[in-house]
Amino acid sequence: MQKKILHLTSMSSTKFGGLERYFLELARYCKKKGYESVFQYNTLPQNKDYLYELDKLGARIIVTNLQDGFFRSIIRTFALIRSIKPLILQTHFLPPIFTAPMSRFLGVKKSITLVHSSYRLKKTSLRRFDYSWYDKVLCVSNAVASGLRDTGVKSKIISTHYLGLLGKREKSDGYREKIRQDFEISAEAVVLACIAFDAPVKGVDILLHAFKEARRNYSNLHLIIIGVDEQYSDLPAQANMLGLSGSVHWAGIRDAGWQILNAADIYVQPSRSEGLPLAIMEAMSLELPVVASRVGGVPEIVVDGKTGYLFSPEDIPGFAAAISKMLSSPFRAKSMGKEGCLQFQQQFQGEKSIEKLVKNYYL
Repeated sequence: MQKKILHLTSMSSTKFGGLERYFLELARYCKKKGYESVFQYNTLPQNKDYLYELDKLGARIIVTNLQDGFFRSIIRTFALIRSIKPLILQTHFLPPIFTAPMSRFLGVKKSITLVHSSYRLKKTSLRRFDYSWYDKVLCVSNAVASGLRDTGVKSKIISTHYLGLLGKREKSDGYREKIRQDFEISAEAVVLACIAFDAPVKGVDILLHAFKEARRNYSNLHLIIIGVDEQYSDLPAQANMLGLSGSVHWAGIRDAGWQILNAADIYVQPSRSEGLPLAIMEAMSLELPVVASRVGGVPEIVVDGKTGYLFSPEDIPGFAAAISKMLSSPFRAKSMGKEGCLQFQQQFQGEKSIEKLVKNYYL
C-alpha cells in the first residue's frame, strides 16, 4: 500500500506557473520515494497540461472549497483527511481552522505547514495558535520565520525553507524582439517588467505612480505587467487616468511569464508584503537587475547595491528614485543582473529545494 501525502493548498490555480511546476516536481520526486501525492484545490486548476502531467504521475486532485466560511471549512477538512487517510499532511495557504490537531486526532503521523507570509500576524491571531500544533513549520524566508517567532510560535518547530524554480529559463534575443513587436515597443526603448496578481498587497498601484514619476526624465520608458487580467481589473483604468495608456502594457495571465521578461531591461517588485517571491527568482534567472520594496524576505534575495536596489514599501518617490538610479547606469545595471543570476543559481534551484522538503516527510 502506497504512503499518502495530502497537500491542502486552499488555492485556485489559473495558470501553469512556478508554484504549479514546484508541486508537479514534488509529486514526481515523492513517487520515486514511494509516496502518493493528493492535492486539494478550492476549484479545479484551469491549465489542462498541469492536470495531465499530475495524472501521468498518479497524483490526484480533489476539489473542495476550504475558504468557504470557518465552520464549513472545518467540516470539509475533517471529512477530507478522514477519507484520504494520509500518512503525511502538508498545508500551504490554508486558513486557521485547527487542521494540525484535527489531523492528529485522525491518525496522521506528521503534519507540516509551509508558511508564505507573516503579514498581519499578531500574538492574538488564531493562525498563530494554529501553527503551534504542527510538527514542523517551514517558512519561505528568514523574515517569515522571524515574524512567527516574534508572535510566540514555538521556535523549535520553525525553520526556513527556500522555494525554487523548476524548468529551463532561456534568455533569448528572439523572444525579446518578438514580445516588443507584439506590444509595439521599439528596440531602443527601456522596459520595466513586473509579475503580480491584482491584489492590494502586490502594490501595482504604487508601481503605476512611481513609473509616472520616473518617466518624466526617461520618456522612452515602458512597463509590462504580467499576471493582471486587463478585462476584469481596475488597474488599467488607473494607468489611463495617470496618462500612461501608451507606455503601460498588460500581458495578462501567462503560464510562462519568464518569456515576457525577456523583453525587459529591469524587473520591479512593488509589494506591500512578501514572503519571498518566485517572480523575483524568475527575473534573476534571466539576468535582470531588480528594484523592489524592502519587505519580508525580499532583502534575502535582492542584495541592495549588488543585485538591485531596495526602497521602503509604499514610498513612491523612493521607488521612482531607485528606478532612475538604475536607468542612469546601464553598465552597472547589467552587472547587477549577472550577479543576481549567480545568486539564483546558488540558492534557489527547485530540485535542491524539493529534496530538502521531502526530508521533512521522513518519520
